Amino acid sequence: MSTSTTRVHTTSCGTEPYDKCFGVGPSKHYDNSGFSPYERIETLRKTYREVPLTLDSKRILVFTEVYKNNESLPIVLKKALALKKYMAECQLSYIEGELLLTDDGSPVFSYPLYPEYVTWYYDELRKRPLYERAWDPILYDEKMKEEILATEDYWKNKDIANTFRARLPKDAAKGCAATGGMLVINPNVNVEYGIGHVTPDFESVLKKGLGGLKAYVREYKDKLGLPANAEEAKSLQLYEAQLIVLDAWSDYFRRYAAFAKEQINEYSSKQTKDELQSLSEICEHLAEGAPRTFWEATQLSFALINLMFMESNGHAISLGRMDQFLYPFYKADLEKGTITKDFAMQLIECFYLKQESHGQIAPDAGDDMWRGGSRGWGGSALVLGGVDADGKDATNDLTFMFLDAMVHVRLSNPYITVRYHEGTPYELKVKVADVVRVGIGHPKIFNDKVAMDALMRNGVSLEDARNYVNIGCVELEVPGATGGWQDCCYVTLPKVLELALNNGRCLDCAGEYCPINNTHCRGVGKSLGLETGFLKDFKTFDEVLAAYEAQLKYWTDRAILTVNVLQAAHAERDDAPFTSTVIQGCTESGKSWLNGGAKYNFVGLQSLGPATTADSLTALKKLVYDDKKFTAGEFYDALTKNWEGYERLYQLVNSDKIPHYGNDEDYADEMMQYVFDTYCNLLQSYPPSRGIYKIKAGSFSQVINLIFGMAVGATPDGRKHHEAISANIDSARTAVANRDTNGPTALARSIGKLDHAKAGSGTLVNMKFGVDTISGERGLNNFMDFLDAYLAQGAMHIQFMVTNRETLIEAQEKPEEYRDLLVRVSGFSAYFNSLSSNFQNELINRTEQSFD
Repeated sequence: MSTSTTRVHTTSCGTEPYDKCFGVGPSKHYDNSGFSPYERIETLRKTYREVPLTLDSKRILVFTEVYKNNESLPIVLKKALALKKYMAECQLSYIEGELLLTDDGSPVFSYPLYPEYVTWYYDELRKRPLYERAWDPILYDEKMKEEILATEDYWKNKDIANTFRARLPKDAAKGCAATGGMLVINPNVNVEYGIGHVTPDFESVLKKGLGGLKAYVREYKDKLGLPANAEEAKSLQLYEAQLIVLDAWSDYFRRYAAFAKEQINEYSSKQTKDELQSLSEICEHLAEGAPRTFWEATQLSFALINLMFMESNGHAISLGRMDQFLYPFYKADLEKGTITKDFAMQLIECFYLKQESHGQIAPDAGDDMWRGGSRGWGGSALVLGGVDADGKDATNDLTFMFLDAMVHVRLSNPYITVRYHEGTPYELKVKVADVVRVGIGHPKIFNDKVAMDALMRNGVSLEDARNYVNIGCVELEVPGATGGWQDCCYVTLPKVLELALNNGRCLDCAGEYCPINNTHCRGVGKSLGLETGFLKDFKTFDEVLAAYEAQLKYWTDRAILTVNVLQAAHAERDDAPFTSTVIQGCTESGKSWLNGGAKYNFVGLQSLGPATTADSLTALKKLVYDDKKFTAGEFYDALTKNWEGYERLYQLVNSDKIPHYGNDEDYADEMMQYVFDTYCNLLQSYPPSRGIYKIKAGSFSQVINLIFGMAVGATPDGRKHHEAISANIDSARTAVANRDTNGPTALARSIGKLDHAKAGSGTLVNMKFGVDTISGERGLNNFMDFLDAYLAQGAMHIQFMVTNRETLIEAQEKPEEYRDLLVRVSGFSAYFNSLSSNFQNELINRTEQSFD
């Protein structure tokens, strides 16, 4: 990886100078002029933020009617017909100043409902009105409530969440968070949402247009002819469903073309009238034709994402390499003189704003304990920079413009990524550093060399690996060619270790009653996991490791079983005819996206708390088996008593007298390597799930490490029961000690000792810098040099939070003064005052790194 003294240059640029400093550290709130230089954008942003959240019943009413009337049809055709009716009848909307039309079928800041996935909202509508929520109340009237409740009987026992819970064998359900079991494994958002974590093939859609897509499907339908067997019959059903949706999409564009023309008379501004006329013509053309201009290409890209959200409410339906597939249109328009950079910037900023104008409804947690996140579609990653198909630098004007646009709008969505490689231009590195220094959590940085290696180890070709993107937080895939069951399940490694040290039981087990879940123990008061013996009886450290590895295998077996059951439920109860149209391999194979039709098919299982696990093993090895300062029995007793009566030992394990991961100490770092490698190697030993999806390991936690820590007993690293476990592959932290005490360079070296390419589903690192540390020219240069050196160590990813502890504490005390304070949480950024106090405290207590 090059350093800032070995410079590659580019003449590409955005609307702002590449070295413009936008300020260092987050802002309290907008001043009167805002951050965007465009009045249109500031007006829209203010409008969007003042619109209340509402419920929309149209989707659930349409889907219920269509599914009821077509019970005998295969699911792929039912879904297609439902989408057709929904696009024909859903509300159309426009707010003055918008440069893009089409939405997900619901009004601005309305939540559509997806009963095919989950039905919890029926109970909430009856018992806990959504408009009484303490945070982000959702408005609706009595008529809408009754309309929605009238659909309940039809969906009873038909939704995927309840199907999965009913079918998961008890031996896996006992440790599965999604079924009310212990928090050992968790299949995450895929239980209650559609399957997202996918990037469509924007490039092909922009090249073909809707008419070309239809012709392509018809070509394969005609090749098939009369089906000769059941599999070919399924292929024919897929082709028919694809054509139904594509024809409906054309009609949807025509609806918007007519709507825009009607809206012209509603406004007095000539500029608004002219823009509506242009939007009408754009939509009319896109109903069949391929885009000809940057505006048309941006509009079609936005409409594509909207239709995917109409079809499924999956998380992390991502935006891919927008600076690459939109650049030919931008370049041609610029050369013809038909667009200015300023207008292109307004299109980009409008695109960003509209990412937050719709969202996914979630159950009410009932209190402030775990509130977190932000408005908008979750996890729509947008990837910039990197290399092209020949391995050459791909930086262009749009790379800079997409970064400048995020500084102007300062939103949590989309999640911006910049890919770094040996030829990344100096000017882009400066731009990235200046955007990071703003303190809004964007962008995250990926190391091309490591990410590409991770994909190629999993069978991806070099050319496709060069085109990689991350989706959501850090999950890796080939855009437009991947069947994504990424972020599919978590395995809580510190819980696995707890069970390994206590003969398969929780340390605070109270017999048949579980004090953690407030229910009967899913292990019925017996061993929840495998009976691997007790720490107090282990004579050697090898016995400790053997117990841990056996327990890990036991729970990973059940995690894989959980994934298989969940995938089968989705394949039976859902399908995605449109997504299958925009993913390479599906039309060609005649198999839908949810049935293995994509060119590449992966499933990602993430580890939680690896550093907590590693530091715990280090403490045992050091104090019990190497130095023999304490006995295994003493350690075991301390854990069962949550350290009470063992203050001396508690202080010792929380001190720098014990090596900890994150300080460039081989003794501790080698243990982290063991934990990381053991998990990754184990996952590689399993056959593909459902015989289709190659299993990849990952290590990232979002914020689940805080929640799952509630179910993990005291750990040997000095963590007490209920405390958070470590996040991602970050260093661990307890209530009394942050572990990474030797500075960012030492932390980078520890992280770099891991073989990140083993984690084909991605690794994630958070790092927090104080404002003064990276202020001024010296701070800028120090940061750039650090980032180069960090990536040269072999890490895959890093993202930054730039703020001071004092600022966050003041924001917690005076939220009304910090309504625009955007912070990096994990794989995503969020407004600080939208987070619960638990999440806020986690951010406040992160180690503030310094180059001093």
